[in-house]
Amino acid sequence: MFTAFLDANVLVPVHLCDTLLRCAEVDLYRPIWSTKVVEEAKRAICRVHPDLSESRVSWRFSNMNTAFPFSEISDKQWEGLVSGVHLPDQDDRHVVAAAAAAGADVIVTSNLKDFPVVELAEYSLEPVGPDTFLCDMLDLNPNAVQHAVRMQIRNLKRPPMSVDKLLGYLKRANVPEFVADYRSRFTD
Repeated sequence: MFTAFLDANVLVPVHLCDTLLRCAEVDLYRPIWSTKVVEEAKRAICRVHPDLSESRVSWRFSNMNTAFPFSEISDKQWEGLVSGVHLPDQDDRHVVAAAAAAGADVIVTSNLKDFPVVELAEYSLEPVGPDTFLCDMLDLNPNAVQHAVRMQIRNLKRPPMSVDKLLGYLKRANVPEFVADYRSRFTD
């Protein structure tokens, strides 16, 4: 199965993260993340939403690991690779090392400039933005993506949400092409 390593910056916006994971639930791809990426995402969420308790944020990631029990790889699995990774931002080396150790095909990140194609090719990885990633899945299997979005809507109860409202949140989470493509295909 196609495997995608999810960088911390795509795990922070809750609706984007949920949409990505719902697509994995309908078997469009296998999601992977590392313990270090989860810790980065938790810190970012707490900075962006100081009103959320650390336990609430941790609960979210605990639920992710329950739903996808083989998706989180431990730091021990990739630490030996990190010193050989060369990137513009050395703080991102762990992402490539973890993705390579997990056998990922792509790294889904909003930070494409720090993941040069040439450097990632050395590890048989490709950087892809979340907008492109979701559009690719929509092209690959539109009905499965629609089902994933509908599942997401059904589970959003506090407060309840319409597809249109969810798509608005996703547009603000920097996946405007996906939103436009979804709207052009479906009227739900």
